[in-house]
Amino acid sequence: MKKLTAIVLAMSLVSGAAHAALVKTGNVIYDESTGLDWLELTASTGQSYNSLVGELANTSSALYGYQLAAVSDVKTLFNNQGYTGDFYNEVSDGASRAAVSTIFNAFGQTGTNCCARGDGMLLNEDGGNVSWLFYLPTAYSGNASLVRVLDNWFTPEDQYWKDTPENKMGGWLVKTHTPAVPEADASLMAAFGALVALVGLKKKSKTR
Repeated sequence: MKKLTAIVLAMSLVSGAAHAALVKTGNVIYDESTGLDWLELTASTGQSYNSLVGELANTSSALYGYQLAAVSDVKTLFNNQGYTGDFYNEVSDGASRAAVSTIFNAFGQTGTNCCARGDGMLLNEDGGNVSWLFYLPTAYSGNASLVRVLDNWFTPEDQYWKDTPENKMGGWLVKTHTPAVPEADASLMAAFGALVALVGLKKKSKTR
């Protein structure tokens, strides 16, 4: 009995330590923990905040249907993957570094000025100008990662780093996940059609 209890406890600890998966299809990342679809940062680079907002409202744009995430949304994204930092200073614990690497691999690299990095614009929840959250899987010290939020860093009309294309900034774009409707299996459709036809024939023979 004690052995069984120990096994159950160990299994519960393992399941509790696991993080909800980020499922990537094309350039869309589905976060199972929040039910949100995110778009790669690399899908929206080279625009100012205002021009990006215009794209989100344009029905012919590939970005239509998404919206700029708030700072709290992106912090939740990192936290749900195991990040425990303060969103300014470097972190060296394994869980936080693994979380940064997971998100970097999913959302793509937008900058190379100092190292491999990702940069994205955000909604500033304090009512100021545009916020910016960037992350470095391997920070300056070499044995740490960095995720930092900078508020009021630039104005909505700025196309930040526009003169250095290797550092273009994307946008943290998000929308509610809509599950795909599975296509009906062809054999099932054929069987259903045959059943309908059979019922029709029976009704016809009865009327005769």
